[in-house]
Amino acid sequence: APWSRDILAGNPHVDEIITYRPSWFDRISKIPFSFLQAFRFTRSIRIKSFDLGFDTRGDFRSIVLMWLCGIKRRVGYGFAGGGFLLTDVVPFDIDARQDKHQIEHNINLVNFLAGKKDSSRISRDLELFLSAEECNHINDFLIDSGVKKDELLIALHPGSGLATKCWPLESYASLIEKITVKYKSEIILTGDIKERELSQRLKTLTSAKFIDAVGETSLKQLAALFKRCSLFIGGDSGAMHIACAVKTPIVAIWGGHNKPSHWRPWAETDIVIHRQVDCSPCGLAYCEDLACLKKISVEDVLGGVERQIKRFKDVAL
Repeated sequence: APWSRDILAGNPHVDEIITYRPSWFDRISKIPFSFLQAFRFTRSIRIKSFDLGFDTRGDFRSIVLMWLCGIKRRVGYGFAGGGFLLTDVVPFDIDARQDKHQIEHNINLVNFLAGKKDSSRISRDLELFLSAEECNHINDFLIDSGVKKDELLIALHPGSGLATKCWPLESYASLIEKITVKYKSEIILTGDIKERELSQRLKTLTSAKFIDAVGETSLKQLAALFKRCSLFIGGDSGAMHIACAVKTPIVAIWGGHNKPSHWRPWAETDIVIHRQVDCSPCGLAYCEDLACLKKISVEDVLGGVERQIKRFKDVAL
C-alpha cells in the first residue's frame, strides 16, 4: 500500500515498487471501492506480463487480483477461499495458524515452490536499508533535541493502527515517570502525524520530560531513529517490526487482538508482556473492556525494561 512503500525503498533486492490502495485494507480514510481504480491497476500489471505471483495473506480478494492481473503462476494459501484461482495451493494447517509466526508462513510459500522441506538454513533476519541522508537527518534532530551520543535513548510508541492494540495512555505516563526516576535516560515519543493528539494528552498526564517526535519523521527516518535508540517500548504495531528490523531491543506490550506467536517481534531476545484472557485472540477493531491490556501493569512493563537494559549492558561489557 502507498503508506508502507518506504519500507522497501532503497532495497537492492527490489527492482520496482508498485503500490495499490484497496478499500478493504485502508485504515486511513476508508475510501469506497472503485471499479475504475481496480481496472486501471489490473491493466497496468497485465501489461508487465508477470510470470509468478505470491499471496502471503490467504486473502480471497488478493488472489482474485492476481488472477485478474494475468499472472501466469499464482502461489498462495487457499484457506479463506480462492484456491481454485491459484495454480499452486500451498497446504495450510488452520489449527496451527496462530502458533506459527508469519515469517515462517511466508518462507513456506517459497519452500513449496522450490520443493524444499528443510528451511533451517534460510536466513530469517529482517532488513531495512537506510540512506546516509535519513541517518544524518535523525542525528541532526537528536543533536537539536539535546541528546548526547552515548546517552540511554528509549523510544516510546503508544499508538497503533487499531485501538485494541493500545495500552492505556495513563499507564504510559506512569511508566515514563518511573523510568526517568530509575535511569539517567532520554525518552523520545514516536508516532505518525495522526497520533499527535496522543502526545498532547500525554503531556497533560505527566510532568516528566520527554522528546516529542510524533509526526516528525518519515517511515525510513523513523527506522533511523529506532536504530539510534537503546530500547523500543510499544504495542503490536508496524513501528515495533521496524524497530526489530534495525536490531533495536524491544519490550512489546501485547493485547488480545493477535496471538504473540503469530506476530511477535522476531528477535529471540525481545520481550513480550502479555496476559491471556478468555476472549483472545479476538481480531476486534474496537473493544469497550480491553481487559487484555488493562491486566498489564506498569510494574510488568518496567520489569521488562529492566531485563532488557541489564541484558544489553551485560553484552556491552
